[in-house]
Amino acid sequence: MARRFSNLSEHVIIKDIMPSSPRNLTNIHPLTTLDNDDWEPSVVSTPSPANATSTQHPSCSAQSRSNNKQVAPSPSRLFLRTPIPHSSPTGLHFALGPFEVSIVLTPIDSSIVLAAKQKIEKRRMRQIKSEKATPMGSYNVNVHDPAREAVNGVFEYEYNETEVEAPKLANLRIVQRSVSHGSRGRVSQQEKVLWSSAPGVNFVGGAHVDLSVMECRDADLLNSSTSIHEHVLKTYNLQTIDSIERGPAHAITIRGQLGSEIVGGALEDTAVDYTLVLSLADHEGESDGRTTVVGCSSSVGAVNGHKDGTEGAKVLAFQLQLTEGEKTTLVPNQAHLFGVTDQTEAFFGFGHRLSNANARGMQIHVLNQSTKFSRSTKHKNSSDSCCTVPQFITSHSRGLYLHNTEPSVFDLRANDWFSIRVQCSSVSGVFIGGNDMLDTLRIYTSLRGRTKMLPSWTQRNGVILGISGGTDAVRTIVQRMKENDCPVAGVLIHDWSGIVDPSSNETRIWYNWIIEREHYKYWQKMVAELDAEGICLGVYVNPMIEEIPVHLRSGRRYLFGEALREGYLIKSQQGDGKRERVTSGSGSKGEIYQMNKKKCPRVGLLDTSNYLACQWWKNVVRSEVMDYAGASFWIADMGESAPIVNSLYHKQSINGLSFHNAYPQEWARVNREAIKDAGREGDSFFLTKAGYGLTPKYAGSTCLGDQVVNYKSKDGGGLQSVLNGILNGGFSGFTYGHCAVSFAVPRTVNSLDERAREMICRWMEMNAFTALFRTHDCTDGTSSVCAYNNGYILHALARWSVVYASLADYRMKVSSEASFRGYPVARHPILHFPMDREFRKSSVSAFMLGDRLFIAPVMKYGVSKVKVYLPEGKWIHLWSGNVVTKADNVGTIVEVQAPLGKPPVFYRECDEMSDFVSDLKRKAIICPEKEVKKNRWWPHFSKA
Repeated sequence: MARRFSNLSEHVIIKDIMPSSPRNLTNIHPLTTLDNDDWEPSVVSTPSPANATSTQHPSCSAQSRSNNKQVAPSPSRLFLRTPIPHSSPTGLHFALGPFEVSIVLTPIDSSIVLAAKQKIEKRRMRQIKSEKATPMGSYNVNVHDPAREAVNGVFEYEYNETEVEAPKLANLRIVQRSVSHGSRGRVSQQEKVLWSSAPGVNFVGGAHVDLSVMECRDADLLNSSTSIHEHVLKTYNLQTIDSIERGPAHAITIRGQLGSEIVGGALEDTAVDYTLVLSLADHEGESDGRTTVVGCSSSVGAVNGHKDGTEGAKVLAFQLQLTEGEKTTLVPNQAHLFGVTDQTEAFFGFGHRLSNANARGMQIHVLNQSTKFSRSTKHKNSSDSCCTVPQFITSHSRGLYLHNTEPSVFDLRANDWFSIRVQCSSVSGVFIGGNDMLDTLRIYTSLRGRTKMLPSWTQRNGVILGISGGTDAVRTIVQRMKENDCPVAGVLIHDWSGIVDPSSNETRIWYNWIIEREHYKYWQKMVAELDAEGICLGVYVNPMIEEIPVHLRSGRRYLFGEALREGYLIKSQQGDGKRERVTSGSGSKGEIYQMNKKKCPRVGLLDTSNYLACQWWKNVVRSEVMDYAGASFWIADMGESAPIVNSLYHKQSINGLSFHNAYPQEWARVNREAIKDAGREGDSFFLTKAGYGLTPKYAGSTCLGDQVVNYKSKDGGGLQSVLNGILNGGFSGFTYGHCAVSFAVPRTVNSLDERAREMICRWMEMNAFTALFRTHDCTDGTSSVCAYNNGYILHALARWSVVYASLADYRMKVSSEASFRGYPVARHPILHFPMDREFRKSSVSAFMLGDRLFIAPVMKYGVSKVKVYLPEGKWIHLWSGNVVTKADNVGTIVEVQAPLGKPPVFYRECDEMSDFVSDLKRKAIICPEKEVKKNRWWPHFSKA
């Protein structure tokens, strides 16, 4: 029998007030018998913010949502069905270590109750008159009237006309309590709300959703796009709380039901059950990130903390499980979480997003795909990236991350509430409450894993050059660097495995990760020459394995044949149309999933869920990449390429939907283990473009892909977008985020004119102050001019390579901090100035290197003077040595000269900065204005 909603403290029935805005605490009555048929909207919804695409709350009825399938689910109502003792008039409160989990009861304003009472009275009078009942003047509201009960469908308690007790709304509230010690021994207790729902509004929900998945790749397979469209068939956002229990091992369990409509005073028979478990996290050791949450198909991280154990009082784990009821017809496959916020709270994180740092007003889609496709998106609030993370840190020093690898959406478009929806019936994650934003970030990175320090040669020896074109091209460019006194740390060769069609402008390489001797003759001699100059060698790899022509297989390993024979590639389901039968080998029988189009007919993707496939790839890296090729580092690209549709993995418990986001972190793990097995920890590293929650634990550094060198920000490839990506990644644990400076000039420009040269130089000015200074090669198939052939560009590159190398001691100190505390090397200023409103804005065009350097890159053409906002404290201009703000500064705008070669850079006094400035003066990077024209580090455009 369906349970009816009973009131615990009074008996007023409100049928005429419909939920429309969770901020309006007087719009819902959760403790009474309600019927959908009598809903009459009486409150208008909250206006949409200017930068939100839609914050209108659709009707909570199932019918209205079925008519608008693409509308994101909005909060509905919460009903309390568990008894509240009279001794606890404010609700139920449970202590859970330093946390308090409460079901709080909030009274509705009495005027609203009175208005509802008058509406109810008028309706009853109309019912009585229609039945020819007694006159209104002689009607006794306390008289039992069976006819009236039949009309209403359920028994309704009466009210006293002279005494109207305000109904109470229930909401979930999770508070973290801490003790702070002030001056003079004063002890104060502080409270921080980690999560809260609006009174009377559900905090969990669900839906049955059909997904339309579209996957496409470009002809070279270097860029992939995955789009998912949700078709909501039924929502379950009417929530009840049926029981609250304190379980073993410091856990609180909340159980109830979720429905889409109310029938006869009770939830529909097809309602689903939910269980929400809140528990203290285990902090006895480092997380290996490999445990699996019960009921979820994804591989997720364990809830463990740092060895110092200090995070135990700041982390609360949660798990939500939706299960079908006895009569459920549409089983929920999507879980929802709803929380409240305020207009002053800024949200940061979600991985290497190219959109604005503060994600308020956006809808964040956590689904990895190539940034090339996201640049052309028409949605201004789109957050598509190949490195996304279901995690955020707010300016209120609270954080949240999900273990799930299924696609998820964080809807932050409303002013006063936000929602999380995950394409899975089970959701697990962690609430984090730090002392400040840096502390919250430290706790998050201790839970998910921190990046190891890069080898010292990457910091001290200068720029890493991206070069393609064969042995002669490498030797020529390295010689030019030597002639210009440009310090070079490494050379990254992209096309070492050979060019598919050397006779054309297209430069797609063979995905057979073996040296191609026809393209790179005398490879070993070239490597020895580089080593003699102290230059390390790097190469490019990705998880795709390609069939190569027969004439290229002679005398070299044929990786595609090995992987195909042993079953190391992802399989395809029946009906794909592009299949290759696997009939032998240790792998499971099936058909490989081909990543190909016409230009590359047979290409497979490494199945990282297969242990033997991972062991095989590690052998390839050790023997072919590190030993024979002599590489000290490499780019492990294309981690975002795992297919969702028609894909079969070695582990039967894994499906494409859950493994697509997890693939980048598994790909990074395999490459990290290859370095460890080879005994090259501390000497070798790899870079990756794609990532997920555990990627920082394995990858040496993350890069933002091959961005177009321009000033634009709308297309996702401009200087501002790259800065956004670096800073956003820092909030998600990607401590060594950076972007290479592309030396490829687009064919639309076709020449290195003054504007093109300035753009490349401005990019170098910014990237010299990031974690890694690197260039990208010219032969990308879309360029007609190479910047390596321009004298002015080479002079500028030499200058900024010297600046980068001079910062080595300070950057090594910051890198140590990044490895042990999880702070990013290049970071958002709000981490050090959390109360500064200027840094809470949606877009910030400045960043900090550590806590001592403040950089404001120039992002407009032809600018020689700029205005820069400097936060509190004393700041010194790097190039002039002038003190621009004094110690009593609380935040001000200053105007400084910013000609090409002198970007706005400011520093705070410390020993490292004194050594840095002295080194730049000794090398004549900083010199008096009258000597600039004589200085070889200051070439002019006329010299090009």
